[in-house]
Amino acid sequence: MFLAVESGQIPETHNLKELFTQVSRESRDKIRKRHKELASNHAVLSGAAERVGIKTDLDSLLEDSQDVFTHFRYLFEGVRNRAKPIGFALDLFGQIVRNRILDLRSEWLSDESTSQAR
Repeated sequence: MFLAVESGQIPETHNLKELFTQVSRESRDKIRKRHKELASNHAVLSGAAERVGIKTDLDSLLEDSQDVFTHFRYLFEGVRNRAKPIGFALDLFGQIVRNRILDLRSEWLSDESTSQAR
């Protein structure tokens, strides 16, 4: 969705790490900066870092969860390596990307409240 909004590109992959590299440098920088600002106080990330020892910087999260769509889409087949916290640590990333989309398409905003991750 983000690439379609930003550049009109419809990617052929679901790999989050690869998709993120296709986003403009300006958007990547803004997303990384906002993630860094919010990650240390984010309950899910802080908890995951403490419980399972994952790295919570954005690049590490994208590396560890790059195939989350495929894993969750085919959940009925079982999740490989259940000890790995696949995808759940990307909640903040999703909120930040959503807000970047709204930055680019402010006309999509309505009277509804938006995420606090701005």
